[in-house]
Order: sequence, then C-alpha cells, then structure tokens
Amino acid sequence: MFGSIAIDATSRRAAFRRWATLAETTGSRELIAMAKTIREKLKGIITYWTFDRLSNESTEGFNNKIRWLMRQAYGFRDYFYLKLKIFQLPSLRTQKEL
Repeated sequence: MFGSIAIDATSRRAAFRRWATLAETTGSRELIAMAKTIREKLKGIITYWTFDRLSNESTEGFNNKIRWLMRQAYGFRDYFYLKLKIFQLPSLRTQKEL
C-alpha cells in the first residue's frame, strides 16, 4: 500500500506517520494500539523497504528449528550428535505431512 504511494524512505515515513495520526483520531483502541506499534517500529519498517525487503526471517526460522530439535532430543547427553543434527537441519523437514 505505502510502497506504491511513497517512492523514497522520507515520503514513506511521512505516509506512515500520517496514517498513525489518522488512526489515533478515530478513537478505536485497536487502531490506536496499531499506530503506537507502527511508531515504535517505524525505523525497521522503512529499512525493510529500503533494502529490498531484507529481513531476518531465515535466521529466525533456523533458530526455531534448533529449538525444535533440542525439544526432540531432551534427555540425550551426546552434544556431538546434537551438533551433527544441527548441521543437518537445513535439509530436515520439521513438519508432519497431513
């Protein structure tokens, strides 16, 4: 929505701030809470667009896989094996097939 309206980071920032101001004037608790969140996270939101939609989603996903593996391996004491399983994680499916 804002990407097609605002071309550069400055105009995007201004568009988000305008939206947040309008949302706060509605009196809706949900919109006010969202406007507050947008104001707090605005730098990250603008950076996401500035650097071609760069995010840390792959790192977060890999960390979640490690946590999943550690839950699966609870009680095992072989840390070398756990390390090997962590290196295997990128090719390992962690979801059950339906």
